[in-house]
Amino acid sequence: MRSMVKIRCLVSIVILCAIIAPVSSANDISGYKGTFNLKFGYYGGGTMTVDNSEYNTDDGLCFGGGLDFPATRDFYIGVTFDAAQIVLWSKSEYLLNAGLLLKKRFSMNEGRVLFRPAVGIGYAMINEVLWVDESSYLTLQVFNEMVLVASDRFGMLWDIGLFWALSGGNDEHDISGGPFLMMRFGLSM
Repeated sequence: MRSMVKIRCLVSIVILCAIIAPVSSANDISGYKGTFNLKFGYYGGGTMTVDNSEYNTDDGLCFGGGLDFPATRDFYIGVTFDAAQIVLWSKSEYLLNAGLLLKKRFSMNEGRVLFRPAVGIGYAMINEVLWVDESSYLTLQVFNEMVLVASDRFGMLWDIGLFWALSGGNDEHDISGGPFLMMRFGLSM
């Protein structure tokens, strides 16, 4: 099971790169810089399916960071690293996720407000939770990010979106979950 999750993640990353490659070949990015961001926020409860049985998770915290690189004037390619608290049966554990993002940039108010819808795929891992040994997942994130630009080097950001563990598990269990609500705020530099 674990090898199938890794193969699915690899195939998904290759597909995303194939989609991103034509976008990143354009030469109209002069004046636009890459950004580093840190985020902290709320991770909503949802449903996890373990071997066709559904279990509800409670709300938790999430935090992470990422790097966004301009591909064209209006598109960014990013990498993200997140940790989300999963609370199941009063047991808390952190799901660690690393992913690739594609963001579209919309500028308003003379560039002082940026609206960036994003979609990303990733690979996540979580340690043992009660009777389920450590497991890994193919993940999907869809969110909208708003940045209030304070200067050329600093901005405040907010995002809201959904997170899915599309498929995964371990050698004993097939596990999936979502959607889980994410609401985060942070800094963009």
